[in-house]
Amino acid sequence: MALKKLLWTQPDTPYCKPPPIHMCVLKLEDQPRVVAWDFQDNKARAATIKNNKVAVISNGQSVTKVTLFEEFGTRFQEGRSYILRGRSLRGQSPPFFLSIGRCCQIFRTSDLAASEQLRTESVEALLHPSSPPTHLRDCRDAKGLMTIEGQVVEISALSQVRPGRDLVPLRRITLEQDTVRINLSLWREAAVTDLNIGDHVKFSHVKASTSDCRLQLQTTNCTETEKAKDTSVTAHIIGVMEVDSNKEELEVLLETGEVLKINEASWQPFDGDLKKGKVEIQVNGKHISHIQRSNREI
Repeated sequence: MALKKLLWTQPDTPYCKPPPIHMCVLKLEDQPRVVAWDFQDNKARAATIKNNKVAVISNGQSVTKVTLFEEFGTRFQEGRSYILRGRSLRGQSPPFFLSIGRCCQIFRTSDLAASEQLRTESVEALLHPSSPPTHLRDCRDAKGLMTIEGQVVEISALSQVRPGRDLVPLRRITLEQDTVRINLSLWREAAVTDLNIGDHVKFSHVKASTSDCRLQLQTTNCTETEKAKDTSVTAHIIGVMEVDSNKEELEVLLETGEVLKINEASWQPFDGDLKKGKVEIQVNGKHISHIQRSNREI
């Protein structure tokens, strides 16, 4: 059976046994995967890592990507051909994904030819999917994966969620770009990235979804995070004022005459220091990234 037909055809019964396939490995790459997390003190660290691999395989006419779990990865070599028997399909509807488990028989066999086009264009698209730069205002209309960037203006506490069998870390942030704000959910490795209010960050391979008519962005397994070089500057607060419309937020006046907003809970420990004029902050763009008691003499 052709590989493409196998992946795009709904089986007649749930117990249908797919026929053997003759395939060659066009590309093989390491893909470590955290399968267990350790949660302590509002932080998460990788507890168990599996050294999986990802393979791009072809039957000479079409290509697909398959994850090779740690115990099976060493049985495949890039450039070699195999006959697979007993492998299963994952998914509820087409397109399905090949699954190689303990019941799969892996036979080395004669070489299977694949065109140069399959070896270049298809391999690159499967292993490194396109993720074009997208402004936050255009995310709702974007198709597929995208690369976004902006300044972090809100960060939630780290939470534990169970999307499948195991608990994984999740953190939600709000990004701002040219006055446009959008929520982004950071999953797994992306959730434990060291981020602070005011950081300018770029996220690749983000996908969009809509919930209750609200746009929600989420990281994927391909997401890479890049923090811009720190451009924060030191400033001193000389005045503070309550905001009638928001009791959890205050406005502070800087020596430069600039007015910024700060969370009331963040300001409270330093309210007494204002009488001495000794409150120092780090400012990133229009956001306060750090606050501390100043040592300067007034």
